[in-house]
Amino acid sequence: MALAVQDYVAQHELVPRCARLGEWMLERMKPLGELPIVGEVRGKGLLLGMEFVADKETRAPFDPAQGVTARIVERAFAKGVLVMPGAPGLIEGVKGDHIAISPPFTVSEAQAEEIVRVVQEAITEVGAEVGY
Repeated sequence: MALAVQDYVAQHELVPRCARLGEWMLERMKPLGELPIVGEVRGKGLLLGMEFVADKETRAPFDPAQGVTARIVERAFAKGVLVMPGAPGLIEGVKGDHIAISPPFTVSEAQAEEIVRVVQEAITEVGAEVGY
């Protein structure tokens, strides 16, 4: 079974396709860095990450009680897109908000575009809820 999976991945050139589609998604995600609560957008292949900050200039984090990451994850999920919360507490073991976006190798361009749209909506909505 494992060999069949490896053969499928090779025959359909999924690894190079993921690299191309990941670059494509990252280019569409980078403008989200202009949203008021987005501190950074980064990625490699189909593993993308986004950090959220209360102050873009100082990169000060949100108060953990605001639950920014959880709210964005829940909002995206309600709209049909699964994003993963990043490990909590990047700053001092408590503060710091971020998500990981990692669609499957088989994601289509249309699905990737939908992921970008939904993530933008979720961030914009949660940003407005926390005063941005």
